Amino acid sequence: MYALAGGHDAVNTHDRLAVAADSGEISAQGVHDLRDALEYLSMVRIRHQARQMTAGQSVDNHLRPDELSNFERGQLKDAFGVIKSLQDVLAQRYQAGRY
Repeated sequence: MYALAGGHDAVNTHDRLAVAADSGEISAQGVHDLRDALEYLSMVRIRHQARQMTAGQSVDNHLRPDELSNFERGQLKDAFGVIKSLQDVLAQRYQAGRY
């Protein structure tokens, strides 16, 4: 959304975040936080799928929080918090759901 607001058509998520920062749609800190959140979520997903493959199970994206350590759950909560805060900014900026 941030890249689109800046008039850019980048496809890769990291590229979209970079152009959004360059156009002033999102702060450098916001980009850094979103990249960290994305990388953490991707890592958790890939580890989950690797465990499934090792166990001979079908691979999915359905990770149960009780499969994570307390530390990992805390990090997951933080990652979702970063995403939520930036979604809230978008909702305010574009008055989502209001006509």
